[in-house]
Amino acid sequence: MGTCPYKFSTPCTGSFSGDYSSFTVRVRNALHSPNASVSWTVHIQYPTRKIFFNKQLIKTPYRWPNVSSVLISIDYDGSKFSVTNADTVQVTFDQANACLRVPDIPEFQGNQTLCGSAGNLDGNPYDDIADINGTYLVNYNDTDTMLKMIDTWRVPLNEWLYGAPYDDISCMSGYDMRGANQCREQQNHAQQGCLPIRQASGGTGIFEACKDMGPGVIQKYYDDCVMDVCSDETFLCAEFGCSDGCTCNPNYVMDMTHLEQLTCILITECGCTDEFGQPHSAHDVWLTDSCQLYNYCSNGTHIEKVVLTKYSYLWEPERRQLWTFRKPRDHETRNISEIV
Repeated sequence: MGTCPYKFSTPCTGSFSGDYSSFTVRVRNALHSPNASVSWTVHIQYPTRKIFFNKQLIKTPYRWPNVSSVLISIDYDGSKFSVTNADTVQVTFDQANACLRVPDIPEFQGNQTLCGSAGNLDGNPYDDIADINGTYLVNYNDTDTMLKMIDTWRVPLNEWLYGAPYDDISCMSGYDMRGANQCREQQNHAQQGCLPIRQASGGTGIFEACKDMGPGVIQKYYDDCVMDVCSDETFLCAEFGCSDGCTCNPNYVMDMTHLEQLTCILITECGCTDEFGQPHSAHDVWLTDSCQLYNYCSNGTHIEKVVLTKYSYLWEPERRQLWTFRKPRDHETRNISEIV
């Protein structure tokens, strides 16, 4: 897939009935690196890990409309995102893979029920790649034809989120991206790094136990490895003695409210969860109960205080200031640090 929006999974004809009448999954990719022929699937802005729900920036874990009656769940475990609805339809993805899980029920079964680049649910893995006209891919080693078929599921840029325009004005198809791969000079290096995968065909090397997968499958994994490593050498993770993890030192916890750069923070800087199960950072202040209560986090605990009746409050999240209005006289501005 390229960087254009695609129909990942959608009804082959019209729409489903009943609880699944609005079922459709659309995705868009972003280049992993300037020379990449692989890409990220972006439902959520993965490079910055910013998450928007109904156009509003949110934090994870997120439960809509609230934790007591969840219809949509959005989670991030430090490496991958997952979006799940009340009908157990789930999309999970990280920087290299995307997976769609749907209930194994008659509504979704059959090769003419689910269409799109994610394939169908009929127990046959060899009829999952088809173009929008219903023509199936015959030779799975024919990557060019495969990409052309998937490209037929593209969605216009200004329609990919149901009429909401995307911030980019252009995109590249999967077929064009393959032709634009700029890593030809590094291909020998990539082939050498991926050699242990190819050795599995002969039952040797670290993947010798995978011989029974068959030469065709092993070759596919090898080709994918060469493409990935050629695009971004950081995929050769064995070269690195250590990598970032999700374990903090004693007395520190992982800050999951700023996913664009995961860090360990003291418990005194920890955010909290409100009564609806929604997370807030340590410096958030929010009003509830028709502005009669203001809320904040302290040492990871949700604190709620009554607003004095002779004042009115207006919270400006972008400036992180709480405006205090005396009734009916002038107003003053207080920084959050002065209030909490």
